[in-house]
Amino acid sequence: DDARETRLVRAELRIETPEQTATNRLVARQAVPRVLTSNVGVFDALVTTLERLPRAAATADSVDDVPAELRDAANLDGDRLAALRTIGVDEAALDAWDARVAVLLDVLDRNPILSNSDWPRAAEQGTSRQIELVRSGRSTLVPRDQAIDAADAASVEASAARLVRNAGFSGLSLEASASVVAAWAQPTYRFDPTLLAQREDEAAASGEEVVVPRAIGQTIVARGEVVSEADLAIVRAERERFRAEADPWRVWLPRVAAFGAVGALAAMTAALLTVTAPGAASRATRAAWLAAAMTIGT
Repeated sequence: DDARETRLVRAELRIETPEQTATNRLVARQAVPRVLTSNVGVFDALVTTLERLPRAAATADSVDDVPAELRDAANLDGDRLAALRTIGVDEAALDAWDARVAVLLDVLDRNPILSNSDWPRAAEQGTSRQIELVRSGRSTLVPRDQAIDAADAASVEASAARLVRNAGFSGLSLEASASVVAAWAQPTYRFDPTLLAQREDEAAASGEEVVVPRAIGQTIVARGEVVSEADLAIVRAERERFRAEADPWRVWLPRVAAFGAVGALAAMTAALLTVTAPGAASRATRAAWLAAAMTIGT
């Protein structure tokens, strides 16, 4: 319906806008980093293979003397075997090797390898440029472009070489270690929808309600404008606030004035009808007073 009169704010208001609040909370949910939980024990086989490699090479006269699972994982040839043998026969070099293996595990832990189904969630969903890695109750945020798709062989191979180099490996030992990592590559983390939902709920709950202030004198709805449900809600809220805060005379004076105007009109109408139509006078008077009572009640 169209407004029959212009309604102005008579008492300051703060009106919540549920639609905007809901939109902001949705944005907050989308901004939460995707959550990934570690696969317990996933590094065990990798550690075993890498630690065994130079030790097996130390006692091998040829590539064939190295156990098949190590030989195949490291893609061993004569040159790589010789480089690993040099490390395996030197106690200090072995200690340094083991230290680099430990560093490599930390590097791999910050560059999660994900399954083909989990990688898109981490790399593409949400608006955050980070992902949350949860391992042993500890959370770490890392750039989401560090996630590696286990199903993308080329990506795995390139990432393995880069990460092994970052861990301090070099030369032929780097090539052998990178081959082991690429051959071993399996999901180190998995998408955790339950923990993500918890994080999203927390983010949405922390968002404040969007409130729009309405100053005294501001137009709520102008005469002739279509009145929406939101407009009606504001009109009702303003009326309640005005009645609660305004001085009594400001509330009642307009009603008394309206009552007096209607009373005067009723008296004039009754006097006129008494002369022209005596039987209708009483009915008109009753109707006028009823209208006055309704006016006061608004």
